[in-house]
Amino acid sequence: FKCIKKVTLSFAWAIIETGSNDVLIVRRKRGRFAGKWELPGGRVNSGEDLLSGLVREIREEVGISIDPNDLVHLLSIGVIDERKKVLPIEPFPMIGQDLYLFQTEDEPAVVLGDEHNRFRFISAERFTEDIRTRNKLTGLTMSFLASFFYGIRRFKPNVRIFQEEPLAVRDFDAYWRTGVIALGKHLKIIT
Repeated sequence: FKCIKKVTLSFAWAIIETGSNDVLIVRRKRGRFAGKWELPGGRVNSGEDLLSGLVREIREEVGISIDPNDLVHLLSIGVIDERKKVLPIEPFPMIGQDLYLFQTEDEPAVVLGDEHNRFRFISAERFTEDIRTRNKLTGLTMSFLASFFYGIRRFKPNVRIFQEEPLAVRDFDAYWRTGVIALGKHLKIIT
């Protein structure tokens, strides 16, 4: 995806995937998304680059130290906040959302920070079959996981992406669309 406006606010998120292809999600403790599950990550501070911001967010939220070189960039999207709920400025702010992948063979030891009160590792099967879990995800997390589970994992089920086969951003764009369409068909939103 290409942004036509300058990004006003940046967020970075991580899919932390284990060797058994489970993905870490965390439940927000308070605020607008209290009780919702999301991927680790969040707002990148002013003057901070995306990787440094994401590494900091992961360390603060789940207590996992990650080498920035082990993160694979999957996707960048820009969202225009026309309702100005995030930043009340003119013109409408462009919010950058970047998704990265970190793969680890073992389930990492998670130590939650003060923003979240629970964590779990979710499989593609649970994501697909458990509607209660899906309904408790933030919208962005749902679309990111749909593209990952229904897109990447559908076409490359066993690949350890950063170790064996780097994923081009243009490839992920196709996986993103495939994943979101597959999720819509599964939920009978798209026929």
